[in-house]
Amino acid sequence: MKKVAKIIPLLSGLLFCFACGNNNPDPGPIDCKDLCFTAVGSNAEIEWATTDDGLTSQLEQTIQISIDGRDWHTWDGSSGTAGFIFPMGAGEKFYIRNTSETLSSSASEYFYFITPESSLDKWNVSGDIRSLVNYTEEIKPYSFYSLFKRPDYSDGCSIIDASELLLPYTKLSEGCYQNMFANCSYLIGAPQLPATQLEDSCYESMFQGCHSLNIFTSEVSGAIKFLETPAEIQPESSVSHMFDYCGGDVGHDIFEVLPGQSYYYKYQPGPYGQ
Repeated sequence: MKKVAKIIPLLSGLLFCFACGNNNPDPGPIDCKDLCFTAVGSNAEIEWATTDDGLTSQLEQTIQISIDGRDWHTWDGSSGTAGFIFPMGAGEKFYIRNTSETLSSSASEYFYFITPESSLDKWNVSGDIRSLVNYTEEIKPYSFYSLFKRPDYSDGCSIIDASELLLPYTKLSEGCYQNMFANCSYLIGAPQLPATQLEDSCYESMFQGCHSLNIFTSEVSGAIKFLETPAEIQPESSVSHMFDYCGGDVGHDIFEVLPGQSYYYKYQPGPYGQ
């Protein structure tokens, strides 16, 4: 595993430690639609990594982050993780984007986020997922494979709410969202899934093991519709194990996703006490 960068909380007075000297006290509202992590609590940590040194070399010079959605810092591989250290107190954000159209390319060579076990607090994730592939119009195979999940099948990221994460592609590709949130045990809010054209394993195990995500097949009070499957699901592998071991109607067991069915989630405390 090749570590790319690590985000850890520091003193709040260092907020502009690398923000290109932008100390404007009133720069106006942020208009940034890129992928955004918002800390929930005052001790939130996150790392990102790749499974392959060659992929890391490709992502050098293309992965960028910002603490204000305006000024961006590019990882060049020479400063290690130090260039990415900045405070992550409750409500603080960081944004991330990629100037390349390629992020991950296969089930063995991919980029992923992890939250270390030492991190006591959680995250919400929002913004447009396309910012990680330079807003390319067509999603490539395995683009976001296991994006929020460790390679060793242990816990996924400590994400609570992903309801404001945009996944706008309507035509998917092989494995593009496979395992994306797998084992994210704290997740209670899911993104909208508007795709109408599926491919092999595109949603496979996408939410598998999200024990706190309560999935329903009918519009119960307070539930939010986020997926309507096509009248015919082809190929069948596209939704294999998609909701296994979630809560709600799934009942923390193996669950079959059916064609022509609406699926809902409902915010309510899960087994991990959100």
